[in-house]
Amino acid sequence: MVLKQNKDREYFSVGTKEDMVISNSFLGALNPEQGGSPQKALAFFDKQDELSETKDLTHGSTVHKYAETPDEFAIADIDRPSDTLGNLAESFYAHLNSSILPVDMSTEITSSNKSISANQAHVAQIVDAYDKLAALFGKSPNDIIRIMRLARQETNAYKSYNEDTIVNNFISGAVAYVKQLHLLKNKIALSRSDKDKMESTIASLRSDVNINKYFALSSQFDDNLVLKEWDIYFMFGGFKVKCRLDNIYIDLKNKLIYLNDLKTTSKPIGLFKDSFDHYRYYRQVSLYMYALSKAIEEDKLFKNVDTTMFTPPDLRGFSIIPQIVAVESTGYYNNAILRVRQDYLTKGTAEWYSLVNRFKFHKENNIWDKTREQATDGYTTLSLEV
Repeated sequence: MVLKQNKDREYFSVGTKEDMVISNSFLGALNPEQGGSPQKALAFFDKQDELSETKDLTHGSTVHKYAETPDEFAIADIDRPSDTLGNLAESFYAHLNSSILPVDMSTEITSSNKSISANQAHVAQIVDAYDKLAALFGKSPNDIIRIMRLARQETNAYKSYNEDTIVNNFISGAVAYVKQLHLLKNKIALSRSDKDKMESTIASLRSDVNINKYFALSSQFDDNLVLKEWDIYFMFGGFKVKCRLDNIYIDLKNKLIYLNDLKTTSKPIGLFKDSFDHYRYYRQVSLYMYALSKAIEEDKLFKNVDTTMFTPPDLRGFSIIPQIVAVESTGYYNNAILRVRQDYLTKGTAEWYSLVNRFKFHKENNIWDKTREQATDGYTTLSLEV
């Protein structure tokens, strides 16, 4: 039986600078060993980096969605622009047909040139660029200015660029994509190669009897429970935490809970351990294990499920088995179920505990321009990893 969770909030919109909510992605943005920093962690709530993860075709949620509702996808003749320009284009499109635009957003055109003549010439260039963009979409220049500035604000895009440069780049690199989004009528765009890749990936997953069962990829269901993309919110150390669990398969007879996370890889399955270590998936698995255990302990796992036709089972005493379901996204599309041992879970727990404490320091002291070590000791120590 596949259960549906009634979402009482949009997962990726949970958390702001004023009301910070910890997630695994946020911890990665804070972790200096992953190229993170306090500034990057703080900016995380502006950029909502997790949103880009949902648009990645290798992400498990996209595979789930395509397997269940392929009609919601469409072949796109024009590829999505690069990340920043693509995000800007999608935000621009979202506001393009809106009947409500912020009237308090200025449409004044200014330039920072000190020379009066150069200033006037630059303003004219910006006006000309907006006039061209407005003509392409049949909108007034003032509306287009508001839409573009709103999109830039939402996506934090191209802050250091001159406005005419941004608009001209948008015309040459994103207008065709925006028009295609309109033609697709809100369907999810896939290139032909991405569609072929997606179908090969799903065919591989369906070929394994256990993976097919865990993710309910066919119309054949058993009496066990399947929970897909399950959101769990909890408190830890006085802070709010959110986790989205990819897949939970509950074997009621044997009292086993399989916590599965789907990962695709462009490398051979035999080399997946390198990715597991590099991306610190052990921290994610450990954090999700904790979230699942806590939800069960507090009897909140089925909190947002319609129980009129379903009686939630008591899962206390069930054993949780953490697994990575890996599948090659190229080549032979081989798949494998990889169980995560306790030594990895112990390492992951220690890491996310440490990062929560690091976050606590920055939050309580409101220090975001220096690392904890720089703020307390004035230096950072280099040492060999043990």
